[in-house]
Amino acid sequence: MTAILGYADLLKDLVHLDEATKYLQTIRNNGYYLLDIINDILDLSKIEAGKLDVACERFEPHRLIEDVRSIMEIRAKEKGLTLEVRYDGKQPKVIQSDAKRLKQILINLVGNAIKFTHLGRVQMAVRFDATARRLQFDVFDTGIGISTEQMERLFKPFSQGDASVSRNFGGTGLGLIISRRLAEMLDGSISVSSTEGVGSTFSVNIATGEIAGLNLVDYECMPVGSRTESESSDSE
Repeated sequence: MTAILGYADLLKDLVHLDEATKYLQTIRNNGYYLLDIINDILDLSKIEAGKLDVACERFEPHRLIEDVRSIMEIRAKEKGLTLEVRYDGKQPKVIQSDAKRLKQILINLVGNAIKFTHLGRVQMAVRFDATARRLQFDVFDTGIGISTEQMERLFKPFSQGDASVSRNFGGTGLGLIISRRLAEMLDGSISVSSTEGVGSTFSVNIATGEIAGLNLVDYECMPVGSRTESESSDSE
């Protein structure tokens, strides 16, 4: 699949007819859609078989959060939406968890929020519970919301609430079940609250590991562009 997409990208520079360009774009779009399906199925299969490993490493969560922001902001702007990140209170500078899996969860939740929102904004709020040693991420949107009936099927494999959701928005219906399983592997959980026609909030929390003696940082007081640079100089 990767080879097909690679050759489609190479062919794009050689095609000059508008109609042919549209056909090529259709091939690329469907190719990436199929690649997402393949990756989701492989991830779920590994999880179910107990073959998906989780690393426990020290990393700076705010760097990961800002990385997610930069990736997903492009997609939000394409839909005319505002993507915001809010840090509620001081955050641990370093935690012990799996950065790759946490990033996968956040990209999936923010991506879903953008997908199902036509107007308004998507916001990710981050807060730290020092007593429980947990980092929580709340992803809010002003999208289509989820009905009670859809909520019952939300975390089931290959389910997207109902057929109209799959038809209108696409997707495999695996992203949320994978995200929930990954959160559990990070000693955490995912919950959701929603009002149909108003919006939804997906909340994920993970264990931070041992952070005794580490500084807590108030990132909300720093300008977006200087958060990473300020922390770099602070750690030297």
